[in-house]
Amino acid sequence: MRVSKNEVIARCAEVISAKKQTLLQALELLEDSLLTETKSSAGDKHETGRARVQEEQRKLLGMLNEFLEMEKTVRQLEKSASESFQQSKLVSTDKGLFFLGLSLGRVEVKGATVFVISSVSPLGAELSKRRPGEIFRFRDVNYKVLDIW
Repeated sequence: MRVSKNEVIARCAEVISAKKQTLLQALELLEDSLLTETKSSAGDKHETGRARVQEEQRKLLGMLNEFLEMEKTVRQLEKSASESFQQSKLVSTDKGLFFLGLSLGRVEVKGATVFVISSVSPLGAELSKRRPGEIFRFRDVNYKVLDIW
């Protein structure tokens, strides 16, 4: 079954939204743990625990910011998919289906596995400059481009 760019973009938006919600829930739980934690007689232990929670919060906030940026990118991709200027490509190879537009990893779309990668990643850059029928070697693996849309 052939999937469309719009279907891939829509699925990416769903995946990003779900991951963002998971991060928001985790941040909420961490905030609750900071608020409910009471100072014990072992003050240093308490401070160490708070520091760990705050470090985890910083990591999750960093990840959340990445997903917020991905949401912006998806909105741009949705807009460009409906215009003549194409910001993204869907490339079918003998090794799989690749969506060049953002870096999200493996995504399932209507039963098909799509590797969502940035067009500036090493493989994405290689795929960006290829045409249907071309064969190229990337990291000791031969790829044949079957179709691009």
